[in-house]
Amino acid sequence: MKKPINLEQIKNNHKLSKLAFIKQRKLFVMPILKKEWNEIIKISEN
Repeated sequence: MKKPINLEQIKNNHKLSKLAFIKQRKLFVMPILKKEWNEIIKISEN
């Protein structure tokens, strides 16, 4: 990852808005899909 991204950036991305940890009150470790991870990497490169 070139630069860190914050939770707001993830919430504002329509491709990531369905991530389970977005809907939870507490942030915790959980699996995500490969396409979701690729989108996170893409955001970090901008």
